[in-house]
Amino acid sequence: MKKKYMMAACACMSCILLGSGTYVYARPETSVTNHFSTGVVDINLDEYELTANGGEEPFRDYTGKKGENPLIMPGDDISKIPRITNDGNVCYVRAKLEFSGTDVDLEKELYGFPSGWEKHDDGYYYYKNILNTGDKIDIFEGLKIPTDFPQTEEGKTFKLKIDVDAVQSKNFTPNWDDRSPWGNVEIQDCIRDGYDIATFKKADNQSMRVEYQGSSKKLFSNPDDFFQNFPVMMPGDTYKESAGLVNNSKTPIKLYFRSEVTDKSELLDEVKIKIYATIDGKRSLIYNGPMVNSQITDNILLGTIPANATGTLEYKLDVPKELDNQYTLLSSYVKWIFSTEPIESGRERVQTGDSNVIGLCMVAGGMFFAAGAYAIWKDEERKKKVRE
Repeated sequence: MKKKYMMAACACMSCILLGSGTYVYARPETSVTNHFSTGVVDINLDEYELTANGGEEPFRDYTGKKGENPLIMPGDDISKIPRITNDGNVCYVRAKLEFSGTDVDLEKELYGFPSGWEKHDDGYYYYKNILNTGDKIDIFEGLKIPTDFPQTEEGKTFKLKIDVDAVQSKNFTPNWDDRSPWGNVEIQDCIRDGYDIATFKKADNQSMRVEYQGSSKKLFSNPDDFFQNFPVMMPGDTYKESAGLVNNSKTPIKLYFRSEVTDKSELLDEVKIKIYATIDGKRSLIYNGPMVNSQITDNILLGTIPANATGTLEYKLDVPKELDNQYTLLSSYVKWIFSTEPIESGRERVQTGDSNVIGLCMVAGGMFFAAGAYAIWKDEERKKKVRE
């Protein structure tokens, strides 16, 4: 009898679990790891002089014609070629030239300015063309000492100081009609080195895709990085991209999205992202905020994709214009995880770890076991009284 009561209690428990129409299983998942990085504005200034055979060599402090005469004489032609090289991302450059140690206006005696240089009222020479990565531009070619150089300058030593600045050309438009074309832009020192600018380029365009295949009941994504179509990020940049959402099965599916951050950097707090999902003809804003936020670390329902139908995931990244050199050459990544929940025969499956459903089943089971134990105890008590 005791065994029969126990079996009856277990049978009731099984009926509750099976009769509820709930299946506990793990959702099919797929993930992409999105890498992104910021660029850099970085230039170098080197100085050269022409050799007797027309070649170039690094400029040396002027000592006359190869030491024949250590003094600069009226009418001398000094070969001096300051050259700017762009070692970073595309930019504009400018230069300020300041003579010291002499009362003679020697700046007007500089010659050989390439086309594109223009002096403005703020004292800077601006190169009006964009300097691409790896490009070089000379500022001038030399200095001609006037033949009427005054004797009052005899014995003096003068110097020419050259300062050069650069500003990114992306998302920046100089006002060439203004006395100061760059406005009040803040110039900061480049604080990074040891990088390879050749790696900072846009990948070939690829189509992005998340697909559920009903035949294998698995979720796939292609490629592994949805951000690889983006070049490096510069202040003020905006990037847009989309991915196809495909349900290749005979039943509708619910598609979920969440993010996971394992490489926390200050860049993730600054870059903003908007995510939209268009499913079954309805476009919804899924998220709008920084790349790192607790709102998207939990599963978010993108929508229900009908059988053999498609949808679209759109995302837009915004890089604040205010980012300064502290954020140059930073790299980070965010993992995007997609999961799906097929809907079969009008009943929705529940993901593993659904505490509400599992908890209810455990409570129901406990109640039936308790009822069975109580019945057995009462039966034993009744038999005991009969024997007495």
